[in-house]
Amino acid sequence: MPNPSIYGRVVSYDTVTGSLVVTPLEYTGDPGSYNTWNVELAGKNGTSGASASSGTSGTSGSSASSGTHGTSATSGSSGTSGSAGTSASSGSSGTSASSGSSGTSAVQGGTGPQGATGPQGPTGVGGSSGTSGSAGGPGPTGAPGGTGPQGPTGPQGAKGPTGATGAQGVQGVQGVQGIPGTGSTNIGKLLGGGIVVAEWDEAGVHKGLIASLTNLSFGIQWTVPAQQTNLAGANQYTYGLINTDTIILQTGTPAAITYAAGLARLHNGGGYTDWYLPSIQELNMCYNSTTVIERVLGSNNFSAGTYWSSTEFGTTDALVYITILGYASTGNKSGIFSVRAVRIHNI
Repeated sequence: MPNPSIYGRVVSYDTVTGSLVVTPLEYTGDPGSYNTWNVELAGKNGTSGASASSGTSGTSGSSASSGTHGTSATSGSSGTSGSAGTSASSGSSGTSASSGSSGTSAVQGGTGPQGATGPQGPTGVGGSSGTSGSAGGPGPTGAPGGTGPQGPTGPQGAKGPTGATGAQGVQGVQGVQGIPGTGSTNIGKLLGGGIVVAEWDEAGVHKGLIASLTNLSFGIQWTVPAQQTNLAGANQYTYGLINTDTIILQTGTPAAITYAAGLARLHNGGGYTDWYLPSIQELNMCYNSTTVIERVLGSNNFSAGTYWSSTEFGTTDALVYITILGYASTGNKSGIFSVRAVRIHNI
């Protein structure tokens, strides 16, 4: 039996499943009652219509002026989309497949090739930028950094102005008046068993201080050991003969050469027996003539260093004269110092 033929009007067609709904107009084949048929068509899908071109993009919004840095501004509204391109016309439908016997569905036709993509529409105009936000407040202050290493010492600054003059100090105690000089030229003469170191007029008599020609000792104590911690009372600053006799008297025995005062008192240079240990002022007079004495006596000058005076200075000390430096000081009575004898001579 020949395959039946269907003539009718297409009601709908599903391109995915291939299902075709037809309203019959004529049917050749087995008789029967029918209103519509669902027929599986083996015809091809029509070619896809060409893609519509994209609509033109909206115009770009004008840029907003930049504000100071703060919080971010809200985004501007998007530009309006371009109008959609017109749809492509659908491909023509494939011809209907003849119905199989006993209403079997026809084999679905293969999918037609996809139509070419239409050109992209122009970019739409951008929306205008939003206004800039207000500037944010200052951030919190950071923690202090650690102390850096000390820099190199800078150059010395300019000298400052001279300070105000300080108050005048208290006036010192006036020293003992020296023996008046005469301005004569006898100093340095060998006279009276020694050498003239000073001269003056006293009660109408011209006198001179005579020093021994040599040092009597380079190391001897001031007095005997038993009296080195006792006060002798030898407190004369200008006349050593009184001091010398006072020191010897304290020992309780005649003068001896074992201590300074006794050694000087026993000297007999030039046959004279009135030699004594000089006071501190008389030692200073000897020092003032050191240059002349050295030129006359050579090595027998007053350069031995430290000399005993007969002037006592407290219970355990007496005054000494340091000729190398030219000033008086104190020494313990048990100390070991040099001795030079003197005497007064009428010139």
